[in-house]
Amino acid sequence: MISRFWIATLVALLLTPSGTGSAAHRLLKPKTILVVVTVRWKPSTTTQQKHRILDGVATMGQEIHGIQRVWIDSPKVQPPGFETAFALEFTDRAALNAFATDPVHKRWDEIFVPQFETVYAQEITN
Repeated sequence: MISRFWIATLVALLLTPSGTGSAAHRLLKPKTILVVVTVRWKPSTTTQQKHRILDGVATMGQEIHGIQRVWIDSPKVQPPGFETAFALEFTDRAALNAFATDPVHKRWDEIFVPQFETVYAQEITN
């Protein structure tokens, strides 16, 4: 016969969250600002130009203060007809606002934005 101790132990184990058993998964809601850009290229834009543009996004991430992370690989892009997306994560609103007038960003815009047929940018934060 199963004792009450073993039944209580089994119930406790079944009710304990998975993982370390100490706490449930904690959802993080960072206060950074994520800017997601989706691009439809002009038909004349070459594959080499596309690579240079995405390399330029990574370079901006290294050179502009306030950019915390960049994402330049886009395995799936929506809507149809758009083939590239990238994202920049900014430390805060002040960093995003400063980005608009940063000389590195302005140079990137002058060189690469003419290759975009259509571009959408979304800001996401908590």
